Amino acid sequence: AELIKLPESTTEKQIQKELNRVVVDFEKKVSDGLVFRNIKFAEFSTIWLDYAEKHLSPKYVLESKRKLEVINAEIGNVALSKLKKQHLQEFYNKLSEEVRIINRKANDVNGKPILLEEERHKSPSTIMHYHKLISTLLTKASQWDYIEKNICLGKGIELPKRQKYQPHYLQDSDVIRLVELLQD
Repeated sequence: AELIKLPESTTEKQIQKELNRVVVDFEKKVSDGLVFRNIKFAEFSTIWLDYAEKHLSPKYVLESKRKLEVINAEIGNVALSKLKKQHLQEFYNKLSEEVRIINRKANDVNGKPILLEEERHKSPSTIMHYHKLISTLLTKASQWDYIEKNICLGKGIELPKRQKYQPHYLQDSDVIRLVELLQD
């Protein structure tokens, strides 16, 4: 809501004129689809989730809710209209630098089960999933006239590169040995 301050000496007629101006201005914003300009990303994500629950698979919605908790913690308080590529770049950089401690079951030299602590970062693939979800939300926001365009489209955001899979092939000697073992 916009607060308008008028001087104390303003007449009733001037107040009415200013009120009419505000109403006309608001109606123009509504017709131009600009009323929602100040909606925050987190608020819009709630609106999108309502839509998603009715139109998308339950598994996708559940995964989206989990990701949106992380996303909203970082950019949820930013207005959709003020969201910049730099916000997203900083978020993706933070995701890639964030260290998680994972406890992994293993065996010691004597074969006894132990827990090993490993430091892990979010993979490029995981960061891409976050990016795709944000892009999906911004595309809907654009289609529903909350914003003019999806900032995820086009250039300007650098996502971590995925490592190409390097297959491991058996050598000729390994294949011969495998065939020999299969025959026995």
